[in-house]
Amino acid sequence: MNLDGLVTRTTVSFQPSLPFDELIINGREIVGKGLERVSYILDLVREKAGLKMNAEVMSENNFPAGAGIASSAAAFAALALAASKAAGLNLSEREFSILARRGSGSASRSIPAGFVEWQMGTGDEDSFAFSIAPVDHWNLVDCVAIVSSSHKKTGSTEGHAIAGTSPLQNVRVADAPRRIEICRNAILNRDFRSLREHHRTRLGYDARRHDDLEPAADVLAACHC
Repeated sequence: MNLDGLVTRTTVSFQPSLPFDELIINGREIVGKGLERVSYILDLVREKAGLKMNAEVMSENNFPAGAGIASSAAAFAALALAASKAAGLNLSEREFSILARRGSGSASRSIPAGFVEWQMGTGDEDSFAFSIAPVDHWNLVDCVAIVSSSHKKTGSTEGHAIAGTSPLQNVRVADAPRRIEICRNAILNRDFRSLREHHRTRLGYDARRHDDLEPAADVLAACHC
């Protein structure tokens, strides 16, 4: 469920005088791995557009980066759009989603509007996101409480890399299609009870023992599904 209150604004300018790509986030110059990830997307755009120029990328968030609020998803979705437009490319929504995914998997879902599903696929031909319902399909609201602006100890990229060390990972992946179908149907039918029950099942939640936590379970269902 894409949100309109958390925003990343990114501008990209290809300049022949730049000796290398420059990245500035919230007024601070970024180098190292952060710049490398951005340059990788810029390289894909340059290849598509036949450009040889380096680029200045300036980005601002109105929410903390690296705190677990999908800053990478917003950042690479914005980068894919801004860089492509700056390079004169006229890509489709599907092509934008594929390009954003190369920077961050979750970014593919930040391109389409409203309620979005990311199709797993096997590569650029079939791994992209698309809207399953428009913005006004269901009047749900996410309440995001920022308790810390510090970077999370384990970043998403590192977390994905070590996920396979969990003995639960294979079962989780194998069960993903079933859970996706539950969530998809619940959204299309505006069935919050199914979303809630699905979330409870994932957490081993027992409503009979925790009736006082029901509002919290409702909120978590919207966040995690």
